[in-house]
Amino acid sequence: MGLLIKDEYTLENGVTMTNCYLYIDGVTMLKTLVKTEYTVVCDARIYVSREMRDTGKEALEMKRYSIPTSDLTNLHTQLYNKIKMNYTNVSDIFESE
Repeated sequence: MGLLIKDEYTLENGVTMTNCYLYIDGVTMLKTLVKTEYTVVCDARIYVSREMRDTGKEALEMKRYSIPTSDLTNLHTQLYNKIKMNYTNVSDIFESE
């Protein structure tokens, strides 16, 4: 699964684009000092489009996100839901599409 970000998105170098593709590349789970709580960290990569990611092009940008959770099911979904909160116009893109 990935996200189509339809908002105007400005890269760190100042270039602005719309309809870029965000994909979670790696997920790490860290144990906290609280017995049943974890911090889940991911690297989210931004591409010009899903097609560019699928053809092996390098990401334009990488951002790191983290969430605290005690629920270890559907970690990707939890991360995507957290990331979606940063945008006003975003759509889920499923791998079978």
